[in-house]
Amino acid sequence: MMKLNLIQAWLDNVAYSHSHSKRTPKIYREAIEKFFTFIDSSPEKVLEDYERLDFRMFTKKHGDYLRAFISALYKQGYSPNTIHANVAPVRSFFKYNDLPLGFIPTSKNRVTFHNRDITKEEITRILNNASPRDRAFYLMMVQSGLRPRTLVDLTYSCLKEDFESGKIPCLINVPREITKGEFGDHFTFIGEDAVNALKAYFAERGLPKDNERIFNVNTKNVFSVRFGYSVRQLELMNPSEIRKGRKPQPLRLYCLRKYFRKFAGAGGVDMANFWMGHQTSYGTNISKSDQAYFSKDVEYHRKIYEEKALPNLRIFEASALETEETIKMLQQRITQLEVEREEMNEQWKKVPDLERALKMFATMFSFEEITKGAEPEEVFPLGLNDKDRVILAVSSKWAEVLKKLGILKEERE
Repeated sequence: MMKLNLIQAWLDNVAYSHSHSKRTPKIYREAIEKFFTFIDSSPEKVLEDYERLDFRMFTKKHGDYLRAFISALYKQGYSPNTIHANVAPVRSFFKYNDLPLGFIPTSKNRVTFHNRDITKEEITRILNNASPRDRAFYLMMVQSGLRPRTLVDLTYSCLKEDFESGKIPCLINVPREITKGEFGDHFTFIGEDAVNALKAYFAERGLPKDNERIFNVNTKNVFSVRFGYSVRQLELMNPSEIRKGRKPQPLRLYCLRKYFRKFAGAGGVDMANFWMGHQTSYGTNISKSDQAYFSKDVEYHRKIYEEKALPNLRIFEASALETEETIKMLQQRITQLEVEREEMNEQWKKVPDLERALKMFATMFSFEEITKGAEPEEVFPLGLNDKDRVILAVSSKWAEVLKKLGILKEERE
């Protein structure tokens, strides 16, 4: 009989219930291993306790363990959100195995350590101090709004089509397997800055294969560490800003994502949050039922991103060649508008003639005069109703007036 792997069975069910995300089982495994290391135990020993102890004793023993775990994390200076991220997997494991825990305190979900707003000038200085790989990574964060972990897992196939065709904004398809939580697959875009940085990076490392990661690393920590090093080297933080201990610094890698949210918001809160992979819109709280009606038309999103978001997300000025091309495009548009203006002027010149024609028509003809002198079937084609007969008669007399005034030329045989 096959021995059941308690952790793996639980993690498989976690993945099943979290949109098949690859990240969630990994994070949950790390958290549960940290807990069992802390209490010097194992999943098998916990199940043995459940069989050996009565309900009350088991609940108190393992509830005390988890509460002590929370206390230890709190004393080490972890934020409430980080503590929750470590405790939730433990509670999930116990719940999956029908194991009681009793009362476990929870903290309100709040941001304890805010990332400060990073400026365009600071981003530029960091980029100028970065390697081609890091530069591409940072610019993709700035212009796509994606999480560092998602960017690390992104494969070349996710942007290949637009990247190789040179289409700007460049579409990035994000599969649900590398998204956070229950959001599912979505998409976002990048502009010229990120595309050019990727080209420079690929020139150095070679073009990835379709199923190969764009950034050949296994963890986002590489970029977090290097970003922090650049911040310190360039002295971008005041001494009073620097936090001690385990506390995250106010100027860190996630500030690039905050920069995206700040400026991409011009395209609409719902759009910005969709591009970032947020399940619901911050502040508007879109219900899950309403998400079914949220548009996922790529070209609709692309237009909004290009017109509303990208102008604010561009870090570098346009090159001389790009500026020249823009000038040419504007000159062509000006020429086109001049032609349209001349055509409009010609149309306006005809207005007085048409006014005279209307006056002449009113004085020359009445309905009786238009239709008198013949029976209806002799004047009009058979099968027409009264309304169509009147229209045909009026059109004939109107053409007669226009010819007299020279507005309508006589047809030559």
